[in-house]
Amino acid sequence: MYAHVTDGVVDQVGGLPRLVFDGGRWWDLRTKDPALLASLGWYEVTLTDRPADTDTTTFDLAYEFADGAVTQVWTERAKTPEELEAEVEDANRRTIEEAISQDLDAMQAIIAQTNADLRADPAQEIKDIARAIRRIDRMILGRFENTA
Repeated sequence: MYAHVTDGVVDQVGGLPRLVFDGGRWWDLRTKDPALLASLGWYEVTLTDRPADTDTTTFDLAYEFADGAVTQVWTERAKTPEELEAEVEDANRRTIEEAISQDLDAMQAIIAQTNADLRADPAQEIKDIARAIRRIDRMILGRFENTA
């Protein structure tokens, strides 16, 4: 990844262009010659690991030009109410998906039984189905109540 710098400010980040016109001539950047790149304002970006978010903070990405090099910089900030709400919604969605997945597995086990097995003693399977439906309905109802 490369960055273009104008007057000490990173103004473009991404792949290196093949050719650049500087007002007087075209330059071929495919050689990736560091001296040529720097003379035209292009620098390879030093990547840094993104710190892990916490419950209340996240990190914004920026690019900093200093001492002839461009580096990724992560700035910590408080999460917005929208981001916090989205995390709660995502956690709720995962909980619902987990419960539904478990219920689907239980339903598949029932479907896989022979008719003779089901007719012999269907009470437990019927209770399992009723519990699964009740659990899903409660989750859905709770989701609607939280959005009201």
